[in-house]
Amino acid sequence: MVAEIHSRLQSSHPILLNKIKGHQDTVSAALLIPKKDGVITASEDRTIQVWLKRDSGQYWLSIYHTMSSPCSVMAYHHDSRRIFVGQDNGTIMSSLDWIPSNNRMA
Repeated sequence: MVAEIHSRLQSSHPILLNKIKGHQDTVSAALLIPKKDGVITASEDRTIQVWLKRDSGQYWLSIYHTMSSPCSVMAYHHDSRRIFVGQDNGTIMSSLDWIPSNNRMA
């Protein structure tokens, strides 16, 4: 889900802008990609998914990557565009490079 928080006093609650549906299990981490207007999600269903906002305002699944074990934590390094994923089996994957121009993970 993506929410927008307004600083105005009359708006004391976040406003739901969009729902992102696609994982088959609990989403354990979600990171915003400000320059690309996107969201990266990691789930216990063993997938990393990259969602990019289209001209319609909706978020569409752009990249789907399957891991060897459920994902429990995730970090993203903006400058290098690297995604670090901690998995339930104790493995930390640090070799996921997100290449936005090719719309893929390597």
